[in-house]
Amino acid sequence: MNTKEAMNQLKEAMKDDIEYAWGWHCNIAVSAMDEGLDHSASNRAAARFMKNAFDIDTTKCEHFNDTQKG
Repeated sequence: MNTKEAMNQLKEAMKDDIEYAWGWHCNIAVSAMDEGLDHSASNRAAARFMKNAFDIDTTKCEHFNDTQKG
């Protein structure tokens, strides 16, 4: 399998299972927090990455709104 095929499989897996995508989102957000972003900003950055890299809008996840509360 080449890289393009692997990425397509990963994207499809995330589209088929939003909780799987949310797990990726959370790991990215925690990494951003480790670098100094606050909770809300790190989750917005993770959502941006997920959209750009995988075409998954994690802001539509039921959990996302909880990440934006003060």
